[in-house]
Amino acid sequence: ISGESLPDVKLLGALCTFRSVKRFPGAEIDLDRSEYFGRTDFELEVEYTDESAAEAILAKISAKVHLDRNAPVTGKIRRFLAEYKKNNA
Repeated sequence: ISGESLPDVKLLGALCTFRSVKRFPGAEIDLDRSEYFGRTDFELEVEYTDESAAEAILAKISAKVHLDRNAPVTGKIRRFLAEYKKNNA
C-alpha cells in the first residue's frame, strides 16, 4: 500500500507455484507444483460446471494414482506456514 506503514508485516519466505491446466467438457483440472523451503508438493484442484463430469474425471484420476479422496485437505498456504514454523521453531 503506497505511503502506508506496515510494521507488523514480515516476509517469511517464498512460495513458487507452477500450474498445469487440463480442460474437459464441464470441468477443469489444475495440477499445482509448489516449491518452498527446499520442499516440493503437489495439489490437485477441480473446477466444474457439471458435477457428474467432475465426479467421473476424479474417479479416473483416483484409480490411476491411488488418490485417497477422503484424506484431509490442507491448502498450500497452511502447508507453507507449517513448514516455516517447523524450520523456525
